[in-house]
Amino acid sequence: MDWLATLCSIAGAKINANDFDGEDTSAAWLGNDPHARTKPHLSKTSSSGSESFIREGQWKLRHPTRKTDGELELYDLNADPAESRSLAAQHPDIVKKLSTKVEARVATSPKEYLKTKDKDD
Repeated sequence: MDWLATLCSIAGAKINANDFDGEDTSAAWLGNDPHARTKPHLSKTSSSGSESFIREGQWKLRHPTRKTDGELELYDLNADPAESRSLAAQHPDIVKKLSTKVEARVATSPKEYLKTKDKDD
């Protein structure tokens, strides 16, 4: 997600950062400063039924699909980096806030993907 903004920065290419989800992490890559994310990080594969994950600050929400029939899982990564205990029941307000962001983003994602027979296509 951060590749485009970071590589453009390193190459000196000018982009409007507001047009992209990713952030310029080049300072961290070059050993100058650690990167503190300012935007939520959403992860979802191109598979139309895949789960989504969102990270915002210390919180990570696993947003399952109907296919997996899972439950929402919320983790405080500062206190539990191994994601061993879901805190979804204790923090319904955070679950709701992050779920809303995931659902809005997923709603704008493609629902189908074209697959070709030839990997060179």
